Amino acid sequence: MDVARLLGTRWLPVALYLVLIFVLSSIPGFKMPGYILFKDKLVHAVEYAGLGWLVHRAVLGTWPAAGAYARMVGSLAAIALFGVADEIYQAGTPGRDSSIFDWMADLLGASLGLLVGLAVEQRRARRWT
Repeated sequence: MDVARLLGTRWLPVALYLVLIFVLSSIPGFKMPGYILFKDKLVHAVEYAGLGWLVHRAVLGTWPAAGAYARMVGSLAAIALFGVADEIYQAGTPGRDSSIFDWMADLLGASLGLLVGLAVEQRRARRWT
């Protein structure tokens, strides 16, 4: 696969999703409607689960020979750094708050997204052997 195609099919969705997260973080006082206990943490987890899945897909397409453990740890570390940057950015947005608990929800969601990606990868590998 050539570099331009790899970037377009694997990393462009990741980049667009990162932009979407920052756009949502930029909305002053943005709150999801309805009442669900810990709704904000659930939103963080779901949002970052999508990011985790997209990052897994991109990393697998870029470094297929790397071990699953190395890909997972590297991906989670990168997403964790992005989550910190997002929380710091959000702290400066009027009407928004930033907390370590939001970041922890981000990491939980990212971990789930990465694990789903790994499970799909392993299922496909078993199907072809």
